[in-house]
Amino acid sequence: MLKYDLIRVDDRLVHGQILLKWMKVLEVKRVVVLSDDLNMDPIMKAILAKTVPPEIQLSIWGVEAGIEKIYAENGKALILLQDIHSLFILFENGIQLKQVSISRLPCEAGKEKIYEHMFVSKEERRELGVLLNHGVEIKIQMVPDSEAIKLSNIL
Repeated sequence: MLKYDLIRVDDRLVHGQILLKWMKVLEVKRVVVLSDDLNMDPIMKAILAKTVPPEIQLSIWGVEAGIEKIYAENGKALILLQDIHSLFILFENGIQLKQVSISRLPCEAGKEKIYEHMFVSKEERRELGVLLNHGVEIKIQMVPDSEAIKLSNIL
């Protein structure tokens, strides 16, 4: 099974904070992105692959296929998700959510602000509530050296 110390939800997926901060703190050389949209877009996949240094292994999978690969693959990785629903799908499929960090969820129609740079729909709020009720610790944290806010304290 793929080992992971952190599952991170951030609509930007791979960006400077991931490459320069999180990967160093977690001591990983592999990033796994689970996104159905990105997986279906060969141009964006190619662009994203070019942004990652050559010593970093990047895997981009759809969410359902990614669940199977998490169980089948070996090694250590940082797992990145684009949205709360993908996180909930992992939970429903038995993936242990040891440590979850949320950084940024964009403002869109029908979403309400729950924290700085974080907007959720009613369905996402419900899914987060289920996760919290099952003991999943979810923190809001931009970078490893910034203050971590427990989602349970604000939701």
